[in-house]
Amino acid sequence: NPASSQITISQIFNYNALGQAQQPKPITTIRLVDQMGVTMMTQNFQGAQTSVVLNISSLQKGIYLLKINETEGHTLIKE
Repeated sequence: NPASSQITISQIFNYNALGQAQQPKPITTIRLVDQMGVTMMTQNFQGAQTSVVLNISSLQKGIYLLKINETEGHTLIKE
């Protein structure tokens, strides 16, 4: 998803074999990696964060991989 100054990340839902949403996992870590595999930003969160806002205004334009709790991977495009 294109963004220019900040992104909001909300709860991560697990789905069972029937496709039903189960208890969401709290957000504990977020890591932003550039196309070369260099970690550009890492944030750790205490407690049960269900939504976090990241300021990405200092990043250069490009495509980044967003790793949530080191298991969920998402693509971010910085405009």
